Amino acid sequence: MLDPSLTQQTPGHVSVPANDHDGGFLHDFLQSIIGGDPFPRQTGPGEHVPGTWTPRNVFDFGANTDLELNDLDLNFLDGYNHEIPFASFVETPETARSVPGSTSEPPSALGVESLQKSSTWRFRPVSQDHGMNDQQNISLPSGDTSKRLPVQRRVTSEMLSYTMRDRIMALFMSSSNADTLQKTMQSFPSLELLDSLLQYFLSSKTAISNRMIHLPTFRPNNARPELVAAMIVGGATLAPDISLRKMGFALMEVVRVGVPQNIERDNTLIGDVECVTSLGIGLSSGLWSGNSRKMEIAESFLQPYLTMCRRRGWFRRSAYEAIVPYSTDVGKVLEDKWHAWAKQEMRKRLVFYLFEYDTRQSVTLFTNPLISYAELGLPLPEAGSLWLAATAEKWKQTYMSLDQHKQREPSLTDLLQDVELLGEGHDMFDETTASQALLSAAWRLIWEYRQMCSISRGHASSWSNSNLLLSSRLTELTKLLDCVKMSSQTNVAMTLSLELLLMHLHISLEEMHLFAGAEGHNEARRVFPLLQEWAKSSSARQGVYHAAQIVAAARKIPTGCLRDFHAVVLYQAGLALWSYGVISNAALTESALDSIGNARRGESVAMLDETDSNGAQRFINLNKGQAAIKRTVGDPSGTHVLLSDPGTVMGVLMDVFRMNGRPSRSSPPLVENLLELMEGLRLAVLEPST
Repeated sequence: MLDPSLTQQTPGHVSVPANDHDGGFLHDFLQSIIGGDPFPRQTGPGEHVPGTWTPRNVFDFGANTDLELNDLDLNFLDGYNHEIPFASFVETPETARSVPGSTSEPPSALGVESLQKSSTWRFRPVSQDHGMNDQQNISLPSGDTSKRLPVQRRVTSEMLSYTMRDRIMALFMSSSNADTLQKTMQSFPSLELLDSLLQYFLSSKTAISNRMIHLPTFRPNNARPELVAAMIVGGATLAPDISLRKMGFALMEVVRVGVPQNIERDNTLIGDVECVTSLGIGLSSGLWSGNSRKMEIAESFLQPYLTMCRRRGWFRRSAYEAIVPYSTDVGKVLEDKWHAWAKQEMRKRLVFYLFEYDTRQSVTLFTNPLISYAELGLPLPEAGSLWLAATAEKWKQTYMSLDQHKQREPSLTDLLQDVELLGEGHDMFDETTASQALLSAAWRLIWEYRQMCSISRGHASSWSNSNLLLSSRLTELTKLLDCVKMSSQTNVAMTLSLELLLMHLHISLEEMHLFAGAEGHNEARRVFPLLQEWAKSSSARQGVYHAAQIVAAARKIPTGCLRDFHAVVLYQAGLALWSYGVISNAALTESALDSIGNARRGESVAMLDETDSNGAQRFINLNKGQAAIKRTVGDPSGTHVLLSDPGTVMGVLMDVFRMNGRPSRSSPPLVENLLELMEGLRLAVLEPST
């Protein structure tokens, strides 16, 4: 699924066959629909001018996706075996801030990574691509570590044992080939480095560990090696360091192959929650890797893991028993109950994590969700205060204080029938998990609505009144999301998710991808009239309002956490704002634009990224005012930018990414790829200065 014009052969080599994705496709297409040529391309051979962009598929990225470890990387990783990199990096107000226009650079000693014109989300394999083709990247020079991770960053009190390291290495050896086996055994990562990566995963603000792993009972040396290995992979891929990330992606490939091999040898592992959790962590690392092969593998391997859970009955209530501590329970009896309860809760939370993961994959890749909201009859995970109880005694005391445990534990289907339960059940279930599950169910309803819109719009049908059906469905879904908003706890993650769903309710992002050049010239022209009609509607103005609200929420995300799915959400919001600006201006000639500009100079500015803005409501309902979003703080060119200036709007969103990054560390590959893609869209509509 790589773009046909950009097929990766070997590292550093790109072949570019001819096709309709020529260097001026998007530029020429935009000129043909806008009229005239506001940014003529009078250039010399090889000269680059703003306004000219070589487009790729909207999911085709070209930033650094080279995950191969070179000799220089191995030299630095050798140093990491002697000095843990996280111990020497302390975030300060200076390192936590960025400035508009700044870019994330890799450590200077590592040099400049070569940009490869390769697709990321559309993988088209060549003969050199095969399983375990980066296996040599596991090998690290041996060495002892004298400096360990600071105590305040540790989540578990015990360090990994040499026995666990040997078990993890044995897992990797089972997948090694003869050519790399000896080298891998001799230079496997040190115990201290493995332990630091595990702790980094457990303590990361963006990790999923606190939702899926019961940390009070988690003992890494007693856990399955598959789970510990997957956590180490997660820590390495989250690390703010290029060489460590390369190592993590290489290790991830071995976990992906090695764990299923173990399951083949012992089928009872299908029902082991730790083993299946390790697969879930690997899926997450692959989908957000920014590497086309690993992303497609993560997408394709979700179905087998869902089948394992479904066939074990984990989606049904009957698979879960009531584990209740009594006042007379003490000692080993209480400890056994606590551990049995924790293991069952891990199973519940794994199911709801996979449900959320399936949702995010569907939103990101525009694919049909694989889990139905109607099949999840299992009870919701229990209250967060129980999950976080540090000891068996505290768990029992907390349980005794929750009177609502006498009631039947609700399921997701119960929440869908009565959304108000969400604000009343803090003693019965984990509200964060329940809220995300409810939004995941809402996405499936929105997906169905968008599918109905795609086949019903503009076509009469003898068997349905599509307009009435779609109007009724839109009203119902809007009411559902409003109820979720009122009933759930307000935080940045929930706001982002809610605004994303509301945006998709009013906007077809798939059509916008086609308009931006995803499938070439003909498809872009086909959807353009449809988007023109859409841009005139109040639904379009409602959609871009929610896109602007996403931008406002993204500005509040903690430093370094605008990555993975949240990065995709901000990109989609940027595409919506960019497309609306381009399409709204497309039918207007230069003289018409001037006359409208003169007429609107006296109009008020409608700030769409503010809360409870009267100007925004007038814009949505009456199409009055000039829609705008705030500029980056400190930008000398003004306080806001109009949506009618799509190039500058895209630049503002790129600044949001940069302000959230760490200038002294490299950004994740997915973020770098999104930034390059957004820069291409910005240049495609930017008039060069003369």
